Amino acid sequence: MSEEDPTPNIVATVNEIPVETRSKPAPVAEGIFKDEPEPVKEEPKNSVDTEEELKKTLDVNQRLDFSIDEMYAYLSCAAERRKSRPPYTEEMWESLRKIYTEFAEKDEKKGSSVYNDEHVHFPIESYRTDSHGRSIRATRDIAQGELVFKDTRNTVVFTDAHSYRGYLYAIKEDTTFNDPGAACDLLKYSWAQKRVGTEEYVVMLNLDDGALMIDDDEDMNVKCDAVCDAYYATEDIKKGEEIVCNENHLIESGSWKKVPNAVKLLP
Repeated sequence: MSEEDPTPNIVATVNEIPVETRSKPAPVAEGIFKDEPEPVKEEPKNSVDTEEELKKTLDVNQRLDFSIDEMYAYLSCAAERRKSRPPYTEEMWESLRKIYTEFAEKDEKKGSSVYNDEHVHFPIESYRTDSHGRSIRATRDIAQGELVFKDTRNTVVFTDAHSYRGYLYAIKEDTTFNDPGAACDLLKYSWAQKRVGTEEYVVMLNLDDGALMIDDDEDMNVKCDAVCDAYYATEDIKKGEEIVCNENHLIESGSWKKVPNAVKLLP
């Protein structure tokens, strides 16, 4: 993973992925149901203390230019990881999309938009695994070659990093939303890429279960299309099986630095 990528679990590119299949059967995902809360993580106390010390030095008037480390501190991400937080449900995603819509209407930069107007129901759902936390699994049997997930109106494209930061802060500040730690998750789930058909670099963020897709070279069972905005099954997937992609080889070095006003995003 590139040292320049602040979100090591989520990567995207415009390059085509070769067709790949696995010779071994995909493992059936183990875990507990998605309506159970996530357990408290053992975040070292010294990381929380360090975060608090950094927070004291921050100038909130400059927050739209914060680096990744400064954003984590401002959002209290180390402290949030020590809490037992609710799972991601459709109601929670809907709230996050509502916060985005309200933010976008007020955003003076006008530095974001939804990917398209499509609304599609996909055969996936979020759940928590015992091994690596949140993920997604199939809600029914999926045939090889079938569409599993794609970018839709639930996908936000940020053309300016000021707007990207502003939306994450809006989540933290929304008094009607009960999980400010979601802003820390979305900071991790975001990725930067060149916009298809242009030389423009943008930050992408899925505000639905697609954000939770796990990346694993060995256990992949979906691949994305030529522009990586749709994922198809590389083999037959059984109901309840974890959905896993492989995008590690698609990192374009320096993408984050090429997004307008993202110069301080990376340490």
